[in-house]
Amino acid sequence: MLTGIAELPFGRGKAFLNQNAVVSAIIGGWAVSPVYQYQTGLPFTPAMSFDAANAGTVTRPTQLCNGNVGGAGTKQQWFNTACYANTASFTFGNAGRNILRAPGKNQLNLSLQRNFPLHFLHEGNLNMRLEGFNLLNHPQFKVPGSTLGTPLYGVISSADAPRQVQIAARITF
Repeated sequence: MLTGIAELPFGRGKAFLNQNAVVSAIIGGWAVSPVYQYQTGLPFTPAMSFDAANAGTVTRPTQLCNGNVGGAGTKQQWFNTACYANTASFTFGNAGRNILRAPGKNQLNLSLQRNFPLHFLHEGNLNMRLEGFNLLNHPQFKVPGSTLGTPLYGVISSADAPRQVQIAARITF
């Protein structure tokens, strides 16, 4: 994750557009604050829909090959679903825990803000913000279905919110 804050170089006392008092009052004093997040996908475990081992818990399937290799990597088949099979009755599967990876995250959030002094409140100010979340509108897919025999097995059926923009105001005193 990368983040920071920088005051924009416009307005009175800054490098650009500092000659005109009206322009300086409108565009001066603004700050930009980006937050960039890039991470690999979270691990998850394939599972069976029934307790084949009769142990009172969800049983892991039998692993036939590496599910991360040869999978299509699409929303319809995120991993190679043919690599996992139902386990025989009264036995445990050999599939390990957290052996598959969900899609990663690639997201940029950005905030543009400025404080306006409110002299009638004695040290108070009005903070105006324009905020954008997932500004580049990259899809942020969630974990695919991991239960053998279900219609959504290996399928990514949901995602986080697309780009969102909001305006906020806060008075402090």
